[in-house]
Amino acid sequence: MRKIFLSLALATIFASCNSKNNMTVKLSDVGNDSIVVNVLTPDLRDLEKKETIILKNGEGVFHFEGEKARMAIIHVNTPGGRKALEVCLVPGENCLLTGTTTNYKVTGSAFHTDYEAFRNTISEQEKKRDSLMNEFRTKVQAGENRDSLVNIIGPAFDSLQEEIEKKNVEYIK
Repeated sequence: MRKIFLSLALATIFASCNSKNNMTVKLSDVGNDSIVVNVLTPDLRDLEKKETIILKNGEGVFHFEGEKARMAIIHVNTPGGRKALEVCLVPGENCLLTGTTTNYKVTGSAFHTDYEAFRNTISEQEKKRDSLMNEFRTKVQAGENRDSLVNIIGPAFDSLQEEIEKKNVEYIK
């Protein structure tokens, strides 16, 4: 009897630990579709895990593991093109991704609240960067020379990306 009670207690503890490693997604403009979650290594250089999550009415759950925080890039196909949403996954903390693919928010813990406030400080640079990327895609699809566009749009895009990365590093420190 003690073994059964001990087994049940341990199972409950492990289940509660695992339940804290969830990212719940509630995107109002996605519907019944799938998203691709790319979890990056801690140094942000490589892909650690790639998983497709099926959403029902824009809702789904992604379970993650690990002892270190990870950045996840969530790819969503929309009528306006492919969108990439960035979410920081923190072990032991749930997070909730809500809103739309163009205006999303991540909440769930004190860290996510603080990080969301930080994201608001770089939102203008992100919007400009995303606008340049959409302009690039549109012009390439219209038949303009890709190399010429890289030379024209690339420096502005790289500058914005560098500024965003610099602010991220400053926030982390």
